[in-house]
Amino acid sequence: MSWQAVIFDGDGTLVDSERIANEVLIGYLAEFGVHLSMQESALRFNGVEMKDSLGQIRELMGMPLPADFLTVLRRRLELALAQRSPRA
Repeated sequence: MSWQAVIFDGDGTLVDSERIANEVLIGYLAEFGVHLSMQESALRFNGVEMKDSLGQIRELMGMPLPADFLTVLRRRLELALAQRSPRA
């Protein structure tokens, strides 16, 4: 297979990536006893830089984040996006 183009969906037009990211985050935070609605997660995290989001998450959890928190979150997000993205 040869590639003719690569499309970067930076604004969520092709895939509603912010919704998927919020769903993944909500599920992961629930494992730590933090329960957010989709609306609350979107209000807190949509359009916010990751470093600022991590600060908010730390406050919500009331403890330091596990060392692999971001790695696990990114891995789960990549998997969710791959599963739910339209195929060429």
